[in-house]
Amino acid sequence: MAGSLQRAWYHVAKWSIRAAYTFGMSLKTEGQHHVPATGPCLLLANHASYLDPPAVGCALSRPIFYLARSTLWRNPTFGALLTSVNTLPVNQDGPAHEGLKAIIAKLQQGQGVVVFPEGTRTETGEMAPLQPGILLILRKVGFPFPIVPVGVGGTFATWPLHQKMPYLSPLFWPTASRGSIAVSYGPAVDSSAYEGMDRQAILGDLYERIHAQWRRAEAIKRQPRD
Repeated sequence: MAGSLQRAWYHVAKWSIRAAYTFGMSLKTEGQHHVPATGPCLLLANHASYLDPPAVGCALSRPIFYLARSTLWRNPTFGALLTSVNTLPVNQDGPAHEGLKAIIAKLQQGQGVVVFPEGTRTETGEMAPLQPGILLILRKVGFPFPIVPVGVGGTFATWPLHQKMPYLSPLFWPTASRGSIAVSYGPAVDSSAYEGMDRQAILGDLYERIHAQWRRAEAIKRQPRD
């Protein structure tokens, strides 16, 4: 797909997803201004559901890149769809550094990338400790770049790990249900702020930043009392 056509398609897909999330799950968002409009940017978000990656990207004006397991490309049509919306295949059974290399390459190209540093979806609804791979990204990019903590609220209740289909909370319903979701983007921190810090201090600080935005997203999502 040609570059201009691909960009146009990306924005069509983004707005379609945003409309579906808004009307079907009462999506609320805040803090998008914290995400730089251009240049390299790493968005770090909590991960509770398949709904999370599109939720993070659909409220942003700029294109964002995502990672997904390479087995999803076994279906050529679905794989082409994923590629068209900036999703990069990663072999989860292969070396872990494959995904890290893809993230680093996109940052070096001046792109924005969404990463879920817990490594997998939560099974309990609570955030898990961050995986240390994020430290390699900080070391290997080669220049300072903004890191934006992102909280995605409500997606665990809407579509948890072992649930076959998501619950819904349509915007036109008079009261919300468990299917309401929200995204909160926090103030960016420059990656250079972590120079000289030990690994546990870095992981702890990033965890707290993401956790704060997750709690904020849980607070602003449409509540049953609305």
